[in-house]
Amino acid sequence: MIMGVGTLGALAATLATALLEVRERGKKGLRSWNVQEHLLVLGWNSKSEAALKDFRLDPRYQEMPIVVVAETDATPTSDPDARFVRGNPSRKEALERASASTEVVAMVFARDPSDARSDHHTALTVLSLRRMNPTVKIGAELVSHGRYVAFQMAEVAIPKILFAEILRLIAELRPPPDPAPA
Repeated sequence: MIMGVGTLGALAATLATALLEVRERGKKGLRSWNVQEHLLVLGWNSKSEAALKDFRLDPRYQEMPIVVVAETDATPTSDPDARFVRGNPSRKEALERASASTEVVAMVFARDPSDARSDHHTALTVLSLRRMNPTVKIGAELVSHGRYVAFQMAEVAIPKILFAEILRLIAELRPPPDPAPA
């Protein structure tokens, strides 16, 4: 009887330890996730959390699974339902662990929203993702307005504010029109 209780206690402790380890591996981004039709967030910066909150406010997406792929040591988001994969979002291994071949929507964030060189990494991430999943809808954050056309050709959605800024800059390049004769 005593041995049975001891064995049961040891089994329960082993099971609890295993469950805690799986949970911690998930928080540290060391797990692979097998999810379908999810939002994939690639990269993380100061704007990412607000974007995720806006996404969750839309009733169509409140229940959609989210997987974040970022080069951070622990999950960067406060969303308790988001899953996390630690790694470079432009690398095939990280995308595979995030089930990139089965997601329907992806958001790619610039490494550094104040550094135009971040667009190079964004481009690599978009190309890697397109190769794995040609039908995914991608939205990307660009730092340099000059790269907008290249991303548009790759069928990547660009924020409306950025497009308006590009049009404003083009308008500044043109001389003002001659006044109409009276």
